[in-house]
Amino acid sequence: MEIQQLRVLVSVVEEASFTAAARRLHLTQSGVSRAISNLEKEVGLTLLERSRSGVRPTEPGERVLAHARTSIASIEAIHQEVSALYGLERGSVKVGAFPSVCSTLLPSLIAQFETQYPGVRVDLSEGWSVEVLGWLEDRAIDVGFVGLPLDEPEARRIETFPVVRDRMVTVVSTGHPLAGSPKAGELQRLEDEPFILP
Repeated sequence: MEIQQLRVLVSVVEEASFTAAARRLHLTQSGVSRAISNLEKEVGLTLLERSRSGVRPTEPGERVLAHARTSIASIEAIHQEVSALYGLERGSVKVGAFPSVCSTLLPSLIAQFETQYPGVRVDLSEGWSVEVLGWLEDRAIDVGFVGLPLDEPEARRIETFPVVRDRMVTVVSTGHPLAGSPKAGELQRLEDEPFILP
């Protein structure tokens, strides 16, 4: 079993596509297919399920995927540790964030980080807070930006600290019953709304 096969597995699952994974890894699609095929032969199980909607891991694939992510993270940690011993700062840091953070807060932060640490690559994944929490749990990312407070059980197992505090507002149409009603207690009335988009 090779680390490259594990990288291919993780990329195919994260991209939900052999083609997109090949593009991400700078490989041919046949090279990606061969790596997955060889990995499945080696473990003796089908790891990925292909359908019209894309590629997703089978139940055994989910288990192997968790170990693959841990193995990749360990290998990268070794590389970074060795680099640090020689006074070199290189490697990669995986960041997950929800869309508004990706578009407003992170561009300048990443630019500052890359200026300070030019040898460290930042890999950014965009998703909702619940997805970002899942990525942290699975060790698919090193650091995540989420909206707080979070009620998910995963939130209790991670360390959080505030980066930005935003005032929460509600935007409704002029004909909506809450229009022109800026009372603090009105927030509870939103629970009955059939559709709310953050």
